[in-house]
Amino acid sequence: MIKLVEKNSLDGQRFGLNKMTNILSKNNIITSGESSLIYDISSVLNRAVHSQLGEYNSETFDWVFDVGLKLLDSLGKKLSD
Repeated sequence: MIKLVEKNSLDGQRFGLNKMTNILSKNNIITSGESSLIYDISSVLNRAVHSQLGEYNSETFDWVFDVGLKLLDSLGKKLSD
């Protein structure tokens, strides 16, 4: 995310993930779908970091892994454009 912010000469590299996502979305660097996925995935991962995973099942983790890889691929392509 920081690399996308820097590549597009946007002010946001000292912000957190949610703020950078908002900046990239408002500047049409990422799509609204990508933005939504980032928010959804980061919510699950934040809970994982704080050992609050009781409400999630293995399907959720499979979804995060599958969608996360696709999202990383999509963001990577934006860096190489």
